[in-house]
Amino acid sequence: MKQRFIKTIGAALLGLSIVGCDTDELLDKSPVTELSGDSYNTEPNLMAALYASYDVLQWQVMDGVHVFPLMWQGIRADDLHSQFANFWTPGTIMDDFSLMQSNNVSVQKLWQKWYGGVSRANIVIAKAQEFDGWETEGLQAQVIAEAKTLRAFFYFELVRMWGGVPLITEPIASPSEIPSGERATAAQIYAQIDADLMDAVDDLPTKSGTVEGRVTKGLAQTLLAKSKLYQEDYASVIAYTEAVINSGEYALEEDFGRNFKLDNENGKESILEIQYEDGFSADFFEVASQSQQGSGMWQMCYPWIFGRWTSWSNMLPLGELVDQYDKVNDVRYEDTFISVGMDIRGDLPNLAANWCPPRDYNGDETISADEILATDGVVLDWNVSWLRPNLEDCNYTRKYIIDWDVLDGLLQPSQSPLNEKIIRYSEVLLMHAEASAMGGGGNGLASLNAVRERAGLTALGSYTMDDVKSERRKELATEGWNRFSDVVRWGDATSNATFQRKNFQSGRDELLPIPQSEIDVVGADILQQNPGY
Repeated sequence: MKQRFIKTIGAALLGLSIVGCDTDELLDKSPVTELSGDSYNTEPNLMAALYASYDVLQWQVMDGVHVFPLMWQGIRADDLHSQFANFWTPGTIMDDFSLMQSNNVSVQKLWQKWYGGVSRANIVIAKAQEFDGWETEGLQAQVIAEAKTLRAFFYFELVRMWGGVPLITEPIASPSEIPSGERATAAQIYAQIDADLMDAVDDLPTKSGTVEGRVTKGLAQTLLAKSKLYQEDYASVIAYTEAVINSGEYALEEDFGRNFKLDNENGKESILEIQYEDGFSADFFEVASQSQQGSGMWQMCYPWIFGRWTSWSNMLPLGELVDQYDKVNDVRYEDTFISVGMDIRGDLPNLAANWCPPRDYNGDETISADEILATDGVVLDWNVSWLRPNLEDCNYTRKYIIDWDVLDGLLQPSQSPLNEKIIRYSEVLLMHAEASAMGGGGNGLASLNAVRERAGLTALGSYTMDDVKSERRKELATEGWNRFSDVVRWGDATSNATFQRKNFQSGRDELLPIPQSEIDVVGADILQQNPGY
């Protein structure tokens, strides 16, 4: 199912040009291709346009610029470190809030990514509503509902990164229709998110009733719960999370680590994940850019190796994060990290770990991947002092790792076929527990204990918000979608030691700067900058 859906997306992008999202600037007033009604006059073409909207989720790089989710929610927070300063500048800036400026190209491309998704979804909604030649019963309503759910997701990412942003809900058909760029308020953006999801929910199929990887009713309900959580409407969070919990469509995997295995993608815990596949292109992911169909996360996260399988260890867990875990009893520890002394031969044949970035046995030279395989399980002791002198531990992310025998068969190692989780059922339980702790009702203790017990921890007799914060951090660590936003929405940024070490400035760094390139097009009086930039 996964392969069929992904290949359909690829075919859609080859056969259909979606305009209004590929211009250099979202609000650029230079000529753009006008929408042609003839492009959307068949059911297959409208389906292709819908699949093109899903494609935006895969974009980790735009025009050669990194926009990996883990940069914004992991490195920018207190979970990860970016590598050393002269190696990966985009990540280095995430390690020091004072370096973030309005001309940051990664910020510009992230803005364009999510507005690219909004633009594609807008086209699908408008054209699907206009088209009167539907042959498949119920498909029109479902297509519109899927596109509205995707648009809600794209706007959710925009509002929690930038606050109030321009609200565009109609397709841009010609230069004369490009909006002025004036910002809506955050409340207006959340209202649009909620309206889209409420419109969509009853027209969406259940998880068991659709193709793997497609939008579902459970996803719409989960996104509604998440939107309401950010708006502090805790009673609504309880209502929507309990709708998902009581649906019977989702459950925790008995084995936490199974969530991140190639042979268990779109499993029973999955609510939304990015569909990746290999075999489309041998292009390096920075060259493939928006056309990539595989994930570059293996190469970005795996320990530094040069040779047949080059990787860079660009997103390194901080020792402070690793120390949050009960390393004896919490099964999430070994399924989330590769740490010193950890035997990982079960994942990577012929390799054990007592390591930091690879050196030879004398610590003099970088060891090649072929040499690693030739060691036949010898425990390597790799010295890190020359690379990360200011960090207290040697840890790597594990959730994006694929076996080396799988990696060896890929056209390009930076096009990993491993899907990436955006929302898992455990997050629904954690949102339910949080809303309950905040007075929304419901039995939040049962939800929190379900997550704890799956992790191998004892059940609690009562709990506080500190327990919720701790479990949420440990459960979702290194997946790339929540940590920074969680710290900010909880009001914990100013008391967070890592944030302060990274020069966090209250009133400024909660939000990203509006890209200066966007402001320059329409004027600072129309598209106003966030405070402090």
